[in-house]
Amino acid sequence: MQMREMNLSLDAEIILENEFVGLHSGGGRSSIKGGQSAADEALHALDISGYAKNRSEVLPINSRGASVLSPYIRHNLLPLQRVWDRH
Repeated sequence: MQMREMNLSLDAEIILENEFVGLHSGGGRSSIKGGQSAADEALHALDISGYAKNRSEVLPINSRGASVLSPYIRHNLLPLQRVWDRH
């Protein structure tokens, strides 16, 4: 069986819809910006005051207390020691 060639120049959402029919429910794009610069900015902007009290708040959006650093830590853009040293 020969694999079909995919046009990777298309938008990722279109590729998912066309090539992974029945395997993708739509959406799922992260609101968290990727890359080292974004990770550095997120760490710099981190305000942990009230974190323990508000970290599980989801709505309203302006009351969210999560740090949003998890993806950066998970992919080693922000090593734990650096996050700890910063705060």
